[in-house]
Amino acid sequence: MGTMKRGAITVALSTLITAACSSTPEEPSPTPPTTSGPVVIRLGTGDPRGLPDTPVVEGFAEAVEELSDGSMRVEVVWQAADDLSVPDGFEEGVVQLVQDGELELGLIAARAWDTVDVKSFQALQAPFLITDQELLAQVLASPMADEMIAGLNDVGLVGLGLYPDGLRYPLGYAAPLASLEDFDGAAIRLVPSEATQALIRALGARPVYGLSGDDLHAAITSGDLDGTEVSLGLAPALAQDVAPASVVTGNVVLFPRVNTLFAGQDLMGSLSEEQVEILFAAAEEAYGYTASATTEDFGAFCELGGEVAIASDADVAALHQAAQPVYRMLEADPQTKAFIDEIQKLKEGQTVADAPSSCSAS
Repeated sequence: MGTMKRGAITVALSTLITAACSSTPEEPSPTPPTTSGPVVIRLGTGDPRGLPDTPVVEGFAEAVEELSDGSMRVEVVWQAADDLSVPDGFEEGVVQLVQDGELELGLIAARAWDTVDVKSFQALQAPFLITDQELLAQVLASPMADEMIAGLNDVGLVGLGLYPDGLRYPLGYAAPLASLEDFDGAAIRLVPSEATQALIRALGARPVYGLSGDDLHAAITSGDLDGTEVSLGLAPALAQDVAPASVVTGNVVLFPRVNTLFAGQDLMGSLSEEQVEILFAAAEEAYGYTASATTEDFGAFCELGGEVAIASDADVAALHQAAQPVYRMLEADPQTKAFIDEIQKLKEGQTVADAPSSCSAS
């Protein structure tokens, strides 16, 4: 399962209660006031409603209300910090809002944690390592998931769950990104992540940040922006509305997107043990809403005007070789190296999935 295991919840609760009490030893932990209405908890995400992670967010909110018999309610704040032009906006902004107590809960992609000095998720961003949903599910069901999420304690946050999302492919706005030659000098739109930036630079391309809306359209139209990394859940919208000539390289999976659900320690310390248990249980139930985000549908992308290109075996090998400096960077952290080694062992026992077929707009 993608959330903390039920056997680990009791340990987590004990740790949370102890931490909350020890942080202010001169005063007891506050008891939530008795009110006639439900306890309202705000959950912020950097994404707008309607993206592949929406079912998880809304499923969690529904589970909290149901499990609490209506005594707790999650209020979702979409695009809580959505200004991509601000260095600490978007996903970093959501983290800051939860740390500051302006939001009680947050959901962001695991890729962003290394920008706020949390390294425990970086193995998920290791280039070309997790390239199918089966392997991703195994990783998130393993003890590694709890160890990764425990890294949030160091920045005053409490992890509730990890959720699989789409695999991320290179997408060229007008031509394929299927070889080192294609990446050489290309301007690639990214969201902040140290590991992703390191990979794009290793492939010879140039990361570009802060483009959205009209500015994004203008950069694509002028040829100033060559591509991005994207999941197939988002690719059809790009092909239809943003870049009609876009091309996904179907046999090059850069890494998966994994979403993290987390809470502020102040919130967890203020809730009763029963309420904390409800949050963990709802987080576990939300894992059941990930199916739509993990569907790899190349056909839908092509039907809406996109194309799927297939990199040659030689080009795939060259891309993998070029990414080796990123592994050296990631494996400088002992925990990340141990995770990468464990994932590689899991991968060795798997059957390699067939590559998708190339396709063009019908």
